Amino acid sequence: MAPPLTRKKPARSPQEARKKKDGTLDEEAGDPSSPAVRRAMRAFHDELARLDADAIASPENPFLSLDAKGARDLARRLGLNALLVAKLRDRRIRPETIPTGIRARISDALDVPPELLAAHFAGKPEVPLRAHFKADGRPEAGPQQSFEEAVRSSGLTPEQQASLLEE
Repeated sequence: MAPPLTRKKPARSPQEARKKKDGTLDEEAGDPSSPAVRRAMRAFHDELARLDADAIASPENPFLSLDAKGARDLARRLGLNALLVAKLRDRRIRPETIPTGIRARISDALDVPPELLAAHFAGKPEVPLRAHFKADGRPEAGPQQSFEEAVRSSGLTPEQQASLLEE
């Protein structure tokens, strides 16, 4: 019969053994001046700063609540097509070139405050979350277009283009 499995206790230094026999607690582990605690706190604060920077760099995307049907419905209501909605969603259009009227219509259609939409457009361009790629590295978003370039390259009819570019 095999001997029962036992868990080995970690070896202790003589000082730790004395402290345990004396009934005192080992308070050095929580001492803020301890090098280990300082390293752990530094790592914690570095990670916290990185997470804060990511949150600032990537504001909430108001388009993510839309499924494919919702995106098509949004495009139809705004007189756009799915490609132009995708460019807006993925921040592929320079925000300063998007007309105020278009921004207001999108904000109303998505039922989000204009400030949230403006913060979204001001973020960095992104690769769609649901996209699948066969590549060696992570794909990167290409350069942004002006609103006019985006409209002209989205396959809209000449009437749709004229309507959007007049705003």
